[in-house]
Amino acid sequence: MEKSPPFILNGFTWELKSPLVHKKTLLKQDFVLIKERPHRKVFQCKGLFLKAYKLSGAELLFGRDVARKEYLLFEALYQKRRAPKPVAYGKRGSWRIFVSKRVPGQSLEVFLKEKWPGLSHSEKKKYLKKFSTLLKDLAALGVIQPDFHLDNVFWDENLEDFVLIDLQRAWFKKGPLSTVEACEQLRYVIPPFLKHLSKKEMLYVVSFLSKWQPEIRRRDSRFFLSKLAYRDVRTHLRKKLPRRLKKATVTQRDKGLLVCRSTSIGDGLIKRVRELVFEQKGDLALHEGVDVIKNSRHTMCLKYSMPDGDLFLKCYRSSGRLKGLSYLFRRPRSLRSWNAAWYLENVGINTISPLFLIQSKNPWGHIYGLVAYPWHKQIKESKNIVKRLIQDERECYALFKKIALFIYDMHEKGVFHGDCKITNFVVSQGGGSLSVFDLDSAGIYKALSERCRIKDVFVMARSLGRLTDEKDKAVHLFLKAYCQYHLEWQGRFDEILSRKL
Repeated sequence: MEKSPPFILNGFTWELKSPLVHKKTLLKQDFVLIKERPHRKVFQCKGLFLKAYKLSGAELLFGRDVARKEYLLFEALYQKRRAPKPVAYGKRGSWRIFVSKRVPGQSLEVFLKEKWPGLSHSEKKKYLKKFSTLLKDLAALGVIQPDFHLDNVFWDENLEDFVLIDLQRAWFKKGPLSTVEACEQLRYVIPPFLKHLSKKEMLYVVSFLSKWQPEIRRRDSRFFLSKLAYRDVRTHLRKKLPRRLKKATVTQRDKGLLVCRSTSIGDGLIKRVRELVFEQKGDLALHEGVDVIKNSRHTMCLKYSMPDGDLFLKCYRSSGRLKGLSYLFRRPRSLRSWNAAWYLENVGINTISPLFLIQSKNPWGHIYGLVAYPWHKQIKESKNIVKRLIQDERECYALFKKIALFIYDMHEKGVFHGDCKITNFVVSQGGGSLSVFDLDSAGIYKALSERCRIKDVFVMARSLGRLTDEKDKAVHLFLKAYCQYHLEWQGRFDEILSRKL
C-alpha cells in the first residue's frame, strides 16, 4: 500500500468540528492509500478515514464541494446515530478533504456472507427490523442515498445498529421525504439484497417497511418498485461485470487454444483436461475415469473422475462441414455459456459456476470447445426428483411456483435461457432449491422481450408436462404460477395460453 504523500495534508485551511482532534494530530497520522480514482483518493489510519477530492474547473466555478456536502450529511446522520463521527473538512486549491471516524464493525456485504447464514429465524427478523428502521430514519431526515450498495452500510458493533458511510452521491431534501421520494429510495435499496436474502426474508423487510410506508402495501406499487429495482440491477451489472471478470478470471493462449479460468484454478488441472480432450485420439468413453452422460450430435457431456474432485465437462463439436463454417462467424458456445454463468452469479441467480473453458480455433475438430464445472450428483438425479414431486398434488404446485419465480427473477434480470427445460435445472432432493445450468443458448439483454419470455415459459411448461400423464394440466398450472409473478400477464392468461397452440 502507498503512504500518503507529505503534500496531501500540508497547507490546508481546516474546519475542525471535533474538539478531540487537532490539526497537528492529523498531520502526524500515518495514512495509507486504500482506494484511488482519477479525482478521488481514500486513505485510512488506525481510527480514521480520509477522503481527498480534486475538484474540476466546473465544480470550482459553480461551488460544488463534495467533501463539504459529505461532512454536513455525516454530521446530521451522526446526531441520529446513523453515521460515524465526522472529524474535519479542509481545502487547498482544487483539493478538498473530509475526515471521519472509522466504524467498529463490518460491512453489510461481509455481514451477510459470514454471519447471516448462521443466525436463527428470530435473530434474522431482528436485524431486518433494524434495517427497516434505518430506512425510516433516513426518510425522516430527508436523505436520499442512490449509492446504496452493501459496502456502504456497516454494522456498528458499539451501537449494535446499522450506519452509513460513503455519502458522496447522497443528498438532502428540504424536510422529510415524500411518499414518492421514500419509494424512490427503496428502489436503490432492494437490488443489493437480492442475492443474499430469500424471498421469504424479503417479504419480512417489506412488511416492516409497510408499517411506516403504507404505499407499498398496494400490489401495483410493489410491482412498479420491483420493475425499477430490476432495471437498476441490469444497468449496474452491465457496467460493473467487465471489471469484476477481470479481477476474478484469467484469459490466456496456450498451444493455439483459448483458455479462460477462475483465479482459483491452477494450470495443472487445465493441462490434464486439455490432454484428455484435445491431444488424445480415440473414443473418450474408453478413457479411464470418464463416464459419458450425454452424447448427442452437437455436444458430449462427461463426468471426469479425478483424485482432487470430479468434473462435469460440457464438450462442443461440429455436426458437419457447413455447420462448422458457420461457427467461424459466431461467438463460440463455450464463451457464451461462460459469460452467462458469471452474469447469473453476480445477479444472485443460482447456477453451477464454471471453473474454466478451453476453446479451439478449429470448428471442425472432434471437440472444438468445452466448459468445465464442479461435479454435482444432483445433475443426474434432478429429473427423477421432479418426476416424483409432480406425483403429489401439493408438492407439485409448490414446485411449479418455485420454478416460475426462479424463471421470472431470471427474466427480470435480463437473462433469456433459450433452452429452459427442467433437465437443465438442478433440483435438490426435496425441491427446496434450484440451480440453472447449460447456458449455451443464453442471452443477456437490457430488457427481455415478450417473445423471449413466452419461449422460455412454454419450453419449461412442456418439459414438465412430459413427466406426468396430465400434460395439459401441468402446462396450465405452470403458466398460472408464472402469471402470478408477472403482473402484466395476469389479465392475459387465455391469450398467452393460446400461443402454445
